[in-house]
Amino acid sequence: MSSSPDIEYWLQRCSICFDAQLDFCLDYCRDQYCRDCFKRYVKEVVNNSWGLSITKIKCPVCQDVLSQSEWSKYVDSETVELYNTYNRPYRAFTRFCPECEHEVRGAKMEPISYKADREKYFDEVHDLLNDFFQKTNYAALNTSEFLNKFRADYRNFLSGGSITVADMYKYTLEKMIDCLGLWYVWSNEGSKKNVPKSSKVKKRKLEGETDSLISAAAKISSKLVSLEFRPELWKELQFMHIANFPQVNCQKCYQEVCLRCGEGSHHKAMTCFEYMEDQVRNSHTYSESVENLKWKLENSKSCPNCCILINRDDGCNKVDCLHCGHRFCWICRDTWSEKCGFYQCRGAKNGPTSEIESPTTKAGSISEMPEIGVPNVIAIQAKLATPQRGSA
Repeated sequence: MSSSPDIEYWLQRCSICFDAQLDFCLDYCRDQYCRDCFKRYVKEVVNNSWGLSITKIKCPVCQDVLSQSEWSKYVDSETVELYNTYNRPYRAFTRFCPECEHEVRGAKMEPISYKADREKYFDEVHDLLNDFFQKTNYAALNTSEFLNKFRADYRNFLSGGSITVADMYKYTLEKMIDCLGLWYVWSNEGSKKNVPKSSKVKKRKLEGETDSLISAAAKISSKLVSLEFRPELWKELQFMHIANFPQVNCQKCYQEVCLRCGEGSHHKAMTCFEYMEDQVRNSHTYSESVENLKWKLENSKSCPNCCILINRDDGCNKVDCLHCGHRFCWICRDTWSEKCGFYQCRGAKNGPTSEIESPTTKAGSISEMPEIGVPNVIAIQAKLATPQRGSA
């Protein structure tokens, strides 16, 4: 038996194309590649790595994570630069202004790296909170008690205790929202009684009174996000901020923009979908912008984790949010689980449903029977869903 020449041949081949002779072996796992194949592989991964999560370059054979110092030796500088652009650890979520198409960013929330700077930043947040609660006259809150807890929790965080920035952010945000709600009700009751509840004049008056407080709460929220320096947790807090304070202004034309859906700011009175429905309803002439809104209404849902509007018109029920990475069911919007099917969701409120037409359903007009050798999934599911009578 003379198999040694064949073995020797394959030992010298690239592990991707199995044709070209190897040019190098990776330092850690020793898998081998020709330079052209490895370069194309890395470039493809980098081109598809856009998002708010950091993409790791892995060995295509064993899936070990490769350090950037290693894989960057075998690709061009443009690929490395593109990877660094797409995979910044603290990448801000952006939208494009519907008026001038300029890229719009939210509030400045870059993390504070040095402990001394975080101490100073914390003192600023503390003072802003004190000023906020004093202005709202929130009787149900003991301001000094709340601020003492906030300070104690932050000291615990700095010393490596169990309290996290996310913990402080959540209860602080909850208090501010409660406070704004109570202040709004109090202001409503204090209005002139002869003004109808639906009056636009009254509505504008109340919004004007709360504008400064909403801006103050948004500023406190963004500063709290900056106190988190771990990339993944920072990203989560960034989306919590956007979910509660989606309004920003374009830095170029100063147009208000909603970071959730990308449309004009409107959240003081209605949701994203209510706003888009209102725009379509009140439009009596054909326009491209109205048609775009109709398409978004038919093909969009908000991610249940980050609240960002996701557009899609094809595919199965399983969705991975490009922005936060949350995996959920398009039909019931719950976290993806066993009750959710790729083309039929058993967790929907109205029972088993399929808003997305499955390949089997599409093929029904051609043939009611599945292909030979392929199980009739529809029939099996129907049988399982039908209560079976058991013998007594």
